[in-house]
Amino acid sequence: MKKKKANDFIVKIIMGIVMAIFFVLAIKSIYEQAYKSKPTSIQIDQQDVKINLEELIPLKMYVIGEKPLDFELVLTEANALLNDTIGVQLSVEFISKKDVPIDYQTIFAGGADFDLITIYPYYYNVFASKYAYMNLTEDMLRKCTPQLIMSELDKVRVNQRIYAVPSNAHLENAIVLLIRGDLAKGYRMEDITTLEELEYYMRLVKNNEENIIPFDVGLSGLDLVQLLCTQPNQIQIYDNYWIGIDESKKANKVLWLPETSYFRKYLKTIKQWKDYGYIPNNASSKKVVLNESFLAGNSAIAIGNIFDMENLKREVVQLYPEYEPKIVTLGSKKISSYYEPIHNGIAIKNGAQYAAKSLMFVEQLRTNQTLFRLLNYGLKGKHYTISEQGSYIPLEESYKYPIYNNSIWCMTDQFRLSYSFESPNIITYNEMKEKAPMVAVSMDFEQLELSNLELIQQTYFYPLSLGSYDNMEGAIKSYVNQMEQAGFRSYLNQIKKTHQ
Repeated sequence: MKKKKANDFIVKIIMGIVMAIFFVLAIKSIYEQAYKSKPTSIQIDQQDVKINLEELIPLKMYVIGEKPLDFELVLTEANALLNDTIGVQLSVEFISKKDVPIDYQTIFAGGADFDLITIYPYYYNVFASKYAYMNLTEDMLRKCTPQLIMSELDKVRVNQRIYAVPSNAHLENAIVLLIRGDLAKGYRMEDITTLEELEYYMRLVKNNEENIIPFDVGLSGLDLVQLLCTQPNQIQIYDNYWIGIDESKKANKVLWLPETSYFRKYLKTIKQWKDYGYIPNNASSKKVVLNESFLAGNSAIAIGNIFDMENLKREVVQLYPEYEPKIVTLGSKKISSYYEPIHNGIAIKNGAQYAAKSLMFVEQLRTNQTLFRLLNYGLKGKHYTISEQGSYIPLEESYKYPIYNNSIWCMTDQFRLSYSFESPNIITYNEMKEKAPMVAVSMDFEQLELSNLELIQQTYFYPLSLGSYDNMEGAIKSYVNQMEQAGFRSYLNQIKKTHQ
């Protein structure tokens, strides 16, 4: 038996090494193939913005996320509107979250033919500095997006250039859990509001349920770090290298999580979860775990932002009502969290043929209420309705096109419907206090060995964030040393200088 376990462990280690090697080779190949060009811009003339309803311009867009069941149905209605307003026909391809670490980058390396793309959350600085995105000049923007306020773009300037149109919406994104209410009720647990109660729930699942993982997670502990470490301490994640901005005081303080006591406390917790079997032993060598694991009954907990989890709950209620799903937020603090502009925006591919029409589409997303509500809420009368007070009311088929199923469609607060969260701890966008936004950083990115940073994340930090270490301080020290050798400290210092 011990020999079998040892063999299984060796196989997992080998798989992890193979994945890491494949990842870095892909990254290096991408940097060599996709990022040779310099920032380009184009001249927009009257012909580019002319609307010709007899000859529709095809636009192709890549979107990060999962495709809703009724997306094509909604897109048909959206295209009827876009045909008439700006003379374009939009097609959309989705990049699943479990595939995005490789697929997003290979789209550029492979020379894919497309026009628009969701900016890669936590990587905007990298992709902008490597000219994967088109340089959007102020002349282009004035001609194609005349209602856009130019000062909004200051948040996404990299070396004085603009590479994306950011959302100016305050779309809530607090991290919460969805649990199996039927299991909790069987264990006589009415409510779960503390870490201790959550761990007790996981222990009971581990000890009493066959073929159910208490908490199925994979690849990295990003959501877990936010749930247990940054969110309770009012720290917002800036990028994929675990830089955070402490918003607990008036002056935003930039910090690096591996150098904080918060993160060490998190690592001790996640290590215990791994050792107790609450999360998979091979979590860091898996892909991102999607909601299907919860739906299929394989996991007793799902994790995600507040809209994802409330949407998942509605889907579970329709398909598996016996699960009796419940939203869980830990602690009693009110949570004020939303997508930052540098994490949620639309870029145009460097060299795209239809840049002008692409920007005109973005303008429609921001200014056309009918289009906004179609893409964010679905078909009125089928997926949702509106109350007399102007609130969103989900209908039985709302799970086929969930509210805010993709943050990218929510480019403004202007046309949003009010919404009642199940959790009383969530502060809604119209109750939030204004704060200084995160901004992109300008620097000479040649100082950074970007492909090496990605390999370091894959090899050192992802396993660390999911409890795969023997000596915590030794593991942190190795990670920090590797990052500093790749030039990370100069990047961190520039972000500190920019925000402080």
